[in-house]
Amino acid sequence: MAGFVLAGKADCPYYAKAELLADVLQRNLPSCSIHKICKHPEDWEQWLQDTCEKNGWKHKRSPIIWRELVDRGGKGLFLGSFSDFMEHAQVGLM
Repeated sequence: MAGFVLAGKADCPYYAKAELLADVLQRNLPSCSIHKICKHPEDWEQWLQDTCEKNGWKHKRSPIIWRELVDRGGKGLFLGSFSDFMEHAQVGLM
C-alpha cells in the first residue's frame, strides 16, 4: 500500500495543489492512502523545523511530502515538495 503524508501551510497554493493531486490518486488507486496535515501559517515554521529535525530531513518551504514505509507514524521516506510529489505520482503510481 502506498501511504503518503502531505503537510503544509493552510494558505499555501502548492499545498492546495498537492491536496487535489492526492485526492485524485486516492479516488483512482484504492491502494493509495493519504494523510493530510494542514498547519496554521503562524505554527508552520516551528512545526516544519521540529519534523525535519526528528526525521533528519532538510526542507524549508510548504508543502513537505513523504511516503510512509509502514502504517502511520512509522519511518518516512522524504519525497520533497509539490513538484516532487507530482513527478513521483506520474512515474511511480500511474
